Amino acid sequence: IYSDDMNSLKCRLLFGIVAGVAAALAIGIVVVFFTMQSRLYSELDKNLIHRTESMIAMIEEEAGVIELDWIEYGSLPPGFQSGIDYYRVENNQTKEILDQSFGLGDWEMLEIPDAGREPELNEVILPGYREGRSATIVFNARIDLDGDDSSSENNSNSDHVSETLEGTELRLFIASVDTVEPILSAMQNFFVGLWIVCILLTALAVWLVVQRNLQPLHALRTQIEQLDEKVTGQRIAVSKLPLELEPVTQELNLLLARVEKTLIRERTLTSNVAHELRTPIAGILSILEVTLSRLRSPEEYRESTQECFEIAKRMH
Repeated sequence: IYSDDMNSLKCRLLFGIVAGVAAALAIGIVVVFFTMQSRLYSELDKNLIHRTESMIAMIEEEAGVIELDWIEYGSLPPGFQSGIDYYRVENNQTKEILDQSFGLGDWEMLEIPDAGREPELNEVILPGYREGRSATIVFNARIDLDGDDSSSENNSNSDHVSETLEGTELRLFIASVDTVEPILSAMQNFFVGLWIVCILLTALAVWLVVQRNLQPLHALRTQIEQLDEKVTGQRIAVSKLPLELEPVTQELNLLLARVEKTLIRERTLTSNVAHELRTPIAGILSILEVTLSRLRSPEEYRESTQECFEIAKRMH
């Protein structure tokens, strides 16, 4: 049954078109999915780098003491959400932890990678076995020195200028729960559902189109089935016939014309032969009828038989 179905022109067209559309649609969806994945993770990394720069600007050293501005205000660093974002500030030389998010110190699976002067982006496992993205950087704390400007001695109000020096080398670790993965998972489910729906709609549309365009072929088959070998002058004529089928109908009509000519020749020959045989056969029948009308002598029977033989010999 499967083989018969696959030998059907309708099934071949349906399978070929749907398979092509499914492959093209799948490739398009994959390209869109990975493009969006790349952009979403790029935005997440940019956000981590921006937070890193903001926190570095809020860390300074004064008289050998590291001051963290957000601690003075009794709050988390700007833009941080508890349980979602994590951070740690530590002395890069002594590994002394200056400040860190709640719950981060007890998390044994935390591995802070080595970093340089530029933010290093990595994947990490955060508390609760949640996947996340992190940015790590090594920097020197800012030291502010206030001094009198020698150029302002003649001014009634003395101005102060601020000079920045490099202080203690610190390491900053910032991490955020991966919020992109749930979005990608939802997008994946959506794309899979969309792909299935599109394939079903495509299959339905292709089936309807193929069914409609194969109607002339069904009409051609019906006309061929209705041909009667006893009737002459029959020809195949199908309206709105596709260009691909026109040569087929032309050849069929030529074949019907040749068959018709052959039949006419055979009928003419049969009629002529019958006409040619009618007179001799009538003569033979007449002789036999007269001979059998009464008893005759052997010589008369011989003469009648000889006459029939002569007539039959002329027919040959």
